[in-house]
Amino acid sequence: ANAARLASACLGGTTSGRLFTTIRQQRSLCYSIGVSYQATGLAGWCQLHAGTTAENAQELIRESIVEIRRIGTDLANDEIERARKSIISSMVIGGESTSNRAGRMSRDMSEIGTCQTLAQRVHDLEHTSSQHVRDYVQGHITAVPTVVTVGPLSQEDLNQAIG
Repeated sequence: ANAARLASACLGGTTSGRLFTTIRQQRSLCYSIGVSYQATGLAGWCQLHAGTTAENAQELIRESIVEIRRIGTDLANDEIERARKSIISSMVIGGESTSNRAGRMSRDMSEIGTCQTLAQRVHDLEHTSSQHVRDYVQGHITAVPTVVTVGPLSQEDLNQAIG
């Protein structure tokens, strides 16, 4: 799960993530974009969300998939370390909130069947190697995405965007 969290953060968990910098800042294809990782005891998934105009929707989907596939070939250590620091900072700051702690405990029970301390979660993230993150990405990069759109994109245009 930590490798998936780190990979998701590299891709789009922060404003330094690839999707934000490439799709939003450099290409101006959307007004918002991000990736989050969710897990249960049975499954985990990465979810990409983006907001754009109808005119940019097809290109946004196509270029997002290109960027997702590209991360499997050139994910750098500095990207992983930046994501790791961001996740750990969020965990520590979020630990100040009772509702965040309760939510984390609930997710721990669902994902791993027990509750971890903040120190355990930080330790696990710190000891997830960059190579483990790259191996995770390589093992999942070819998965066919499920794409859901809200707006005037036709099924034919969606199919073309997905390729």
